[in-house]
Amino acid sequence: MGVSLGKQGLDFKGRATIHRKAEWPRWTPTPRMLRRRPDLYAQYKGGLDGGDPRNPMGAAALYMAVNGRPTYYRIHGTNIPWSIRLAYETGCIKLRNDHMQMLYPHVKVGTRLLVT
Repeated sequence: MGVSLGKQGLDFKGRATIHRKAEWPRWTPTPRMLRRRPDLYAQYKGGLDGGDPRNPMGAAALYMAVNGRPTYYRIHGTNIPWSIRLAYETGCIKLRNDHMQMLYPHVKVGTRLLVT
């Protein structure tokens, strides 16, 4: 099973907890993404529904919190499987959609994780 991590300096490292789960989640670029790459993300600032082929969140998402505070980092599927094993744009941890769909039912809200 391969994963994709964010580019150097954009990826999350440390301890976190899964505080929320969603299947076919809606996606909206973060303010940081809009500032960093308006050429790429401004067209989506209103968000994309789950299942939209342009939605980078894929089939499911596990939302991470640190010390009880939600972060912008997620573990999620991807609709661009060629990006797996690359340090890709936004910083989340991405899996192929079929792998995310296998993992998703086994992870409970409150699960602790360490990202190194």
